[in-house]
Amino acid sequence: MTEIVTAVAGKVSEYMVDPIGRHLGYLFCYRSHIDELRNNVQKLGEARGDVQITVDEATRRGDEIRPRVEGWLKRVDEITGEAEELMMKDENNKISCFNLKSRYQLGRQASKKALVIVETQEARDFPDGVSYRLPPRTATFKEYEPFDSRASTLNKIMDALRDDKTKMIGVWGMGGVGKTTLLKQVVEQAKQQNLFTTQVYAQVSWTREPEKFQQGILEIQQQIGGMLGLEFKNEAQSIKAAQLMQRLKKEKILIVLDDIWKEVNLEEVGIPCCKDDDRKDCKILLASRDEDLLLQDMCAQECFPVQHLPSEEAWQLFKMTAGDSVENDLELLATAREVVEECQGLPVAIVTIAKALKGKNMAVWKNALEELRSSEPTNIRGVEEKVYACLELSYNHLKSNALKSLFLLCGMLSYGDIWMDDLLSYAMGLDLFDRNKSLEEARNKLIALLTTLKTSSLLLEGDYRRRPFGRRRDSTLLFVDDDNKCVRMHDVVRDVARNIASKDPHRFVVREDDWSETDESKYISLYCKAVHELPQKLVCPKLQFLLLRSNLNINIPNMFFEGMNQLKVLDLSGMRFRTLPSTFQFISNLRTLCLDRCYELSDITGIGELKKLQVLSMVDSHIEQLPKEMGQLIDLRLLNLNDCKVLKVIPQNILSKLSRLECLFMRYSFSKWEVVEISDGKSKNACLSELNHLDHLRTIEIEIPDVEMVPEEDKFFQNLTSFAIFIGSLQYMGKSYERSKTLRLQGGDGSLLLRNGMRKLLEKIEELELSNLNESFIGNNEKNDSFRSLFAPPMSMSFHNLKCLSIFYYAGNVISILTKDGVLFDEQVSLPNLEKLKLKGLSMLKTIWHPQLSLKSLDKLQILKVYTCPCLVDLFPSHLMQSLQNLRKLIVDDCEVLEGVFGHGEPNGENRNFPKMENLWLRKLPKLKHLFNTQDNNGMRYFLSKFKDFHRMKELRIINCGMPLDKKVSFSSNLEVLVLKRFPKLNEIEFGNPQQLIILSLKKLPKLCSIVRYKDGNVSKICRLSLSMSEIFHSLKCLRFIDCKMEDRRDIHTPANGIVLSNEKVHLRPFHNRSYIMSLLQVPLFDGGVSDYEAFQSRVPIFDKIMDALRDDDINCIGVVGIGGVGKTTLIKQVAHQAMQEKLFTTQVYIDLSSMTSNELGEAVISEIQKKIIDMLGWKSKDYHKVVELKKRLKREKILIILDDIWKEIHDLEEIGIPSCKDDDDDENECKIVLTCRDGFGEQLCKDMGAQICFPVDTLRPEEAWTLFQKTTFGADSVVEKIPEVRSIARQVVEECEGLPISLVTNAKALKDETQLAVWKNALEEIRSCAVGKKVYSGCLGKGDRFKSLLLLCGMLNNGDISVDHLLQYAIGLDLFDCIEKLEQVRERLLEFVEILKDDHCPEDRHNFVRMHHVVYDVVSEIASKDPRSFVFKEDVVGLEEWSESDESKSCTFISLHCKAINDQLPQALVCPELQFFLLRGNPSLNIPNTFFQGMKKLQVLDLSKMHFKELPSSLHSLANLRTLRLDQCYSLVNITGIGKLTKLEVLSLVNTTIKQLPDDVSQLTNLRLLDVSDSKGLEVIPHNVLSSLSKLECLFMINRFPEWEGGHQSNAYLSQLKHLSCLKTLHIGIPDVKLLPEDIQFENLTRYAIHIGGCWQELSRTDRTLKLKNVNISLYLRDEIRKLLERSAELELEELSGTKHVLQYPSEGESFLELKHLKVIRSPEIQYIIDSFDQHTFLQHSAPFPLLESLVLVELENLQQVWHEHSIPKGSFGNLKTLEVSRCHKLRYLFSHSMARGLFQLNNLKIEHCDAMEQIISYEKESRDECGGTNMELFPNLQTLKLKYLPELINFIPELDTNARPKDSSVNHKVLLFKLETLELCDVPKLKDVWNAGGPFGSLPNLQTLFVWPDIYFRPA
Repeated sequence: MTEIVTAVAGKVSEYMVDPIGRHLGYLFCYRSHIDELRNNVQKLGEARGDVQITVDEATRRGDEIRPRVEGWLKRVDEITGEAEELMMKDENNKISCFNLKSRYQLGRQASKKALVIVETQEARDFPDGVSYRLPPRTATFKEYEPFDSRASTLNKIMDALRDDKTKMIGVWGMGGVGKTTLLKQVVEQAKQQNLFTTQVYAQVSWTREPEKFQQGILEIQQQIGGMLGLEFKNEAQSIKAAQLMQRLKKEKILIVLDDIWKEVNLEEVGIPCCKDDDRKDCKILLASRDEDLLLQDMCAQECFPVQHLPSEEAWQLFKMTAGDSVENDLELLATAREVVEECQGLPVAIVTIAKALKGKNMAVWKNALEELRSSEPTNIRGVEEKVYACLELSYNHLKSNALKSLFLLCGMLSYGDIWMDDLLSYAMGLDLFDRNKSLEEARNKLIALLTTLKTSSLLLEGDYRRRPFGRRRDSTLLFVDDDNKCVRMHDVVRDVARNIASKDPHRFVVREDDWSETDESKYISLYCKAVHELPQKLVCPKLQFLLLRSNLNINIPNMFFEGMNQLKVLDLSGMRFRTLPSTFQFISNLRTLCLDRCYELSDITGIGELKKLQVLSMVDSHIEQLPKEMGQLIDLRLLNLNDCKVLKVIPQNILSKLSRLECLFMRYSFSKWEVVEISDGKSKNACLSELNHLDHLRTIEIEIPDVEMVPEEDKFFQNLTSFAIFIGSLQYMGKSYERSKTLRLQGGDGSLLLRNGMRKLLEKIEELELSNLNESFIGNNEKNDSFRSLFAPPMSMSFHNLKCLSIFYYAGNVISILTKDGVLFDEQVSLPNLEKLKLKGLSMLKTIWHPQLSLKSLDKLQILKVYTCPCLVDLFPSHLMQSLQNLRKLIVDDCEVLEGVFGHGEPNGENRNFPKMENLWLRKLPKLKHLFNTQDNNGMRYFLSKFKDFHRMKELRIINCGMPLDKKVSFSSNLEVLVLKRFPKLNEIEFGNPQQLIILSLKKLPKLCSIVRYKDGNVSKICRLSLSMSEIFHSLKCLRFIDCKMEDRRDIHTPANGIVLSNEKVHLRPFHNRSYIMSLLQVPLFDGGVSDYEAFQSRVPIFDKIMDALRDDDINCIGVVGIGGVGKTTLIKQVAHQAMQEKLFTTQVYIDLSSMTSNELGEAVISEIQKKIIDMLGWKSKDYHKVVELKKRLKREKILIILDDIWKEIHDLEEIGIPSCKDDDDDENECKIVLTCRDGFGEQLCKDMGAQICFPVDTLRPEEAWTLFQKTTFGADSVVEKIPEVRSIARQVVEECEGLPISLVTNAKALKDETQLAVWKNALEEIRSCAVGKKVYSGCLGKGDRFKSLLLLCGMLNNGDISVDHLLQYAIGLDLFDCIEKLEQVRERLLEFVEILKDDHCPEDRHNFVRMHHVVYDVVSEIASKDPRSFVFKEDVVGLEEWSESDESKSCTFISLHCKAINDQLPQALVCPELQFFLLRGNPSLNIPNTFFQGMKKLQVLDLSKMHFKELPSSLHSLANLRTLRLDQCYSLVNITGIGKLTKLEVLSLVNTTIKQLPDDVSQLTNLRLLDVSDSKGLEVIPHNVLSSLSKLECLFMINRFPEWEGGHQSNAYLSQLKHLSCLKTLHIGIPDVKLLPEDIQFENLTRYAIHIGGCWQELSRTDRTLKLKNVNISLYLRDEIRKLLERSAELELEELSGTKHVLQYPSEGESFLELKHLKVIRSPEIQYIIDSFDQHTFLQHSAPFPLLESLVLVELENLQQVWHEHSIPKGSFGNLKTLEVSRCHKLRYLFSHSMARGLFQLNNLKIEHCDAMEQIISYEKESRDECGGTNMELFPNLQTLKLKYLPELINFIPELDTNARPKDSSVNHKVLLFKLETLELCDVPKLKDVWNAGGPFGSLPNLQTLFVWPDIYFRPA
């Protein structure tokens, strides 16, 4: 019981007493609880501090803190804060002992909080630690800007990363090209595609410094280990490597090592290398500048180059860096583009320069451009540190001095390709290689060094095919391999090289137009571009290398080389001098001398002094004879005489003395070898036997026109290691070659091949061409009947090295190399290395290979081409098919009886017979039955059924072959070219997935219905021709369907890509990979149409024959010949017109060559023809600057090229890029050429140019001649024809014209509507007294002496276009219109005469120029020579002095003297006392003696334009009767003092001269009526009173020049002086600042003017009254003189107009621009409206504005909202507008109101681009909605060109009228029916729904010729 009571009492105490005591304790022990709390807080803080220290340490290690720890720390902070708040309350309140409640509460809270703190402290238990290591982090790069050009490289790298077999990948390229950026993109893509668990990116630039290798390896180990979560403490490097190696073998990781310079042992790092056999997923990606380092040292399995950016991507990168403002500022844009071009696509340069120029003004930009061009851009911020330093590192790491010297040498040379031949010559001269090296060893050394520079990214591969229009340079035999012809240095690298060279102790210096007469440099490259003379002497005692270039005629002074006695290399290529300077004796140490292209060099006597000379090159020089002193060059190793076409004499025994000669090049050069050596001294030429004395000769290029010239003893052949020997008829022999051991033999009996030397040569031969060997070669005689075949015993020729064999025979030759069975290769022949075989014209060949030929004979055959072998039956025996394992290309063309290609029997192994076959072309094989002669005799079916298995086949062409073809054929997915022609049964073509197809040409497949594609089990079937095919054929560049059934079923609407085809035959070509230009048809490009062409009956047969020839697939070149003026051009116009109607060609190109009559059609003419072709076809010239590219383009397009009026042979059309019919190229030629030539030489000329057929054009029959004359002279209902006497004489006139059309038409027009019988009789007598040629214009004689004088004057000036302005100046001087006083009246009269002459078919009109037909010119020249006034035209000065003493000179009144020869010299005086007109043209060096003009006292007109003299010859001042003086383009002229003595002078022309000041005595020219100083850029001073003194001045031309007008000062002329010129009627003037314009100046008397205020315009004026204002305020309008100009101006240009919102306020009291024809408003941000109209009710009281306006151009009007503001436009406004162009008007929402659009009946050209807000072209206003009723409205009925570009908001052209807004009775459908539209361009208009309201079909565009769409535009069908 006691125990129970005790237990109960305990419980009572526990539940009652203890709590009471605890609560009392809160009250009475309050202080102790607070103290306990404070102590616990302190302990908790210490504990937290310990944990925080551990946490901080883990954070520094990069570890992640555990959430439990972070939660504890957070809880501690919260509890501590609460406790401190409690303790603060105690401190602040100081609770009284009597305040029991507060003491209790605070004590209780303190006690509880203390317990919580204790619990929290006890919770500090972290068994796993406070942190953990993070998983590996991968590199992330998201700001990479991708470029399309890098996409293929990126994809290849990604493919290699996915390839399990590839572990080590390299990326290489020059510094700054973007390797790092590309690597970062690879890393990002690998991350996105989850290819690796981890990506590690590391810069290893430290590898260029060996002393940092160990530290660098440690850093890589640490970086990789950290990414993998490995903790390295103080372990040794090898231990870390082992740990890494073990981990990486298990980890799928990508390691990127960027910027590696030296080999790194990856195993030392711990990275498993490719040699490790253990399976691993680790991959290494390396980037370096050195390809060899990656491939050889680092053992990369794949290596990818990174090239510089193409131009457009370079521009995009530049814009992105510099800001888009560069494109918005038109002035800056051109300069920015040029800056980018100078960067040559190098990203580091682009970015650096863009950042440096961002936001800078124009001056800074232009300065930067100049520095870049001068290779000294070090003043551009960042260039030296970021660009130069980056690339200089590569130079510093070159391993040898030879490499560095060669690199600097390359940097010195000219821009573009650097030819290896030049480098070898320079290197030999500078002794960059060991002295004792032979040339062959030096060549090998050079190639090795250049290869190292290329793999080090310091040099680029050159493009030896590159030739801007003209002939390209050819390499010598030393560098015949394509890879070793030339190299190229990037422009930025070149700048770096020159920067390094300038600091080099050896001093490499490159200069342009700048030199010091004393220089310590060792290497100088000097380019003279603008200087005209060299210093007399350059003192350069250390100079070893001098390269001198100039485009000008610079003489080399005789003492120039005196101070260069250490000179070793001298290159004067392209310089102009006749003989070697005498100071050549001072450069006796010279070892290399280059005189290439020295066209005037005729004598090199004295060269024998250069005893140490080792290399002498005179390529393409015009030297005719080598001097005997050449024999003294006993150390000469290389002599290059290639292309010395005029070299005729090499004295005997010179060559034999060149005992050290190793290389002799004489291609296209000397060929007049003596047959035998003659010792009597009579022979003047060398013979080939001399070469037997040259023991060191190893390389030779030589031409031998006759086999007889080859000596019997030919031992020099035996030692040759490289040779190109051409023997036989050289004019028909190609001189290009592929191999370094080449022999071509044409004609002769072939016995040459049996000689010992030649037999040994044949053992080495790699390329052999035999053509037209004579029958005697075979020895078809009784003694040697078995001697039948060249390639079999008994000849026993060894051809083990032969790789290329060509055998050609042409018409009239008997095959002589075949066996009696017609077999070419006997069974015993051995050609184990033959790779290429070409046979042509073997008329008796039946079989190429003997049936028993060894299987190994064809093992290496890659290419077989067989042309025109009419008896060939079979190509390959069946047993040889298995030998064709390497056959890649097979072409069989024009073999009439060939039945099978591959032999008899079932093909063994199917397609395994041809595992490498890529190209198969079968053409014109009418008897072909099979490819494989299979047992079922359907080898074609077998072949095509298996064709899809030929995975390497890229090109298949089967054209005009007789073999049957199944209805369905299948092709491989890898096919790139497919051409099928003439398969009547074929109805379906099947492809796999034709991603690679580039060309698809299907012709004459009448049953072809569909093209089927199989992809991933899905079938796509195309049954109609449409551009949706581009979705299947992604790479398609050329698509041709001609005469195929699919053509008849075309899509009208193709929503898939929004492009619509018409029903014409279509040729498609890609544009920017996403769009297409469709050249449906282009009209022949003639000056006029052919509607007036009279189809005479006699011309019909010839016309039909030409048309048949154009339709014939086998004829590509046609000739048309006839005498001048017979009507060839007219006939060709009709042919072209008919061809257009029949749609035979997609495009026609017409080129008039009548002006190209020079003796040699040089590169300039060739370039001009090429440019015309490219321009006419609308191609970009930069895309076709290579002739080969132009040729390819022309061959694959159906283009008709007409070359009209050819005078001289263009020896090789292919030099231009026009494919000829003689071309043996493998591509089918779609292009056709028509040539027209004059009779006499024309037919042969056409044939020489490749015409396969020629057609003569005869004169008209008598009745046809009468019909033509009658129609031209009388016309319909003519009264004149009814006069019997006139009709009778007219008949006689026609008879005298002898049926020549030009004579008939010219005389008919001259006599047109003439009623006086006397005039007709006089004309008949004139015609009868003339030769037939003169009859061309004799009818003009009745017009009077002025006509005749003007006509003869044009004949004297005929050198192309003749300026009417020049004719005016001559007419004034000659006083041709003596009864007319005013110049303006003279001008009008002259224009009337010119028009009459044009009507008479004399000069041809070319804008402000006339041009005389050459037939007329011939006649005029004849008449001029017989005229009693004696017109003289001479092209040289030979005999001029003697002529001046003749009787003819005494009566001569007109002389035109053209001195073309460089050595022309004028006589001291030309005595012509009656001379009135003298025109002198000459080369720049022609000097005019001071006394030259003394004998020309009556001279009235003197034209010295383009002559070079500094001051006027003193005798010119004696020309007291001179009235016209022209000194245009006299670029050396600086002083015309003394001109005041010519007091009768009326015309003075100083256009584009260098004169700086007009002399004071110009004021004495008081009779001056015309003064022209336009474009005289240097003119700075016109003395104060000069202009005002010229009181009779009527015409003043000062446009674009003389900006130095004074504002009223005395030192220079000022504008107010023009007030004194009361006679002034014509003024062309530029006023740079409107402030210079005087208030009281008057322009009201001007009848013709071009006044430019505030700026300088380069564009020519289009009218006689032009006003251009720039940077002017509207207040200028209010000035009376300007207002009157505005009212009268026909052309107005406003730029930066300010102070107004409109151009015209209408109606107004002032101007309405009633005479204005052309208006241009640009860059005026304040303009909101062109016309701001008000007060609509007054419209009828005012004239409509702009009634004559023809063109309106609005550019960069940022705030333009409407063209016409507010009200409807009055009728008549803009009624004559033909051209409207709007660009960059970003607030313009629509262009026309409907009422305005209705009035634009004449509009034919509309162009709108870059208008961001444009939604519609036409908008309805309320008034036009009310007027819409009853009729269909045709808008823009004459529009021919419509271009809409870059209009992001454009929805449609014209909106549909809202149904509610349309009147109920309205049936109107306002469509834009563009019936005359020829060109439609839609570019980047993404919202465009429809051009035509309701989807107007393309059928409404019957005249559409060109449709350009880019990109992705959708037309919604109706």
